[in-house]
Amino acid sequence: MLNTRWLGNAGNFFMLFLVTSAISSLSSEEIINKCNSKIVTHEMNTFSSPPNRTLIVGADINLTCIARPRYDPRLHPRRWTKYIQWFDPQGKPVGAKCLQGISKAKKLSCISMLKRLTMEQFGNYTCEAHNHYEGYCRQKVVEIELQ
Repeated sequence: MLNTRWLGNAGNFFMLFLVTSAISSLSSEEIINKCNSKIVTHEMNTFSSPPNRTLIVGADINLTCIARPRYDPRLHPRRWTKYIQWFDPQGKPVGAKCLQGISKAKKLSCISMLKRLTMEQFGNYTCEAHNHYEGYCRQKVVEIELQ
């Protein structure tokens, strides 16, 4: 008799490999689209200081992201902001994750201070705000351009 049990295990391993490979190959644009796909999300604004985002190498800039909940609890039950995180042009977190200290606060702000910009730091920075429910998040992109 031929033992075929190992074939089933190999098939399961191969399927798991395919799924994890597909997830890891998602582009940042696909991830952004998934984050912003829920209708019930935060209202967000982004600001920078200086306001002109066309800078030279070595310049400093502060990026500010503010997320506000939507206020009608019947229409927007998943509204309170849990945290905000900034991401650099390569998709890596920048600075600390800004956590909500008090639930149901009216807004949450998160500042990312970029000092002495290098060539690699120019590009699109993403502010991402999440609430207490999986998949309910929103992203805004801010571009820092080289002068």
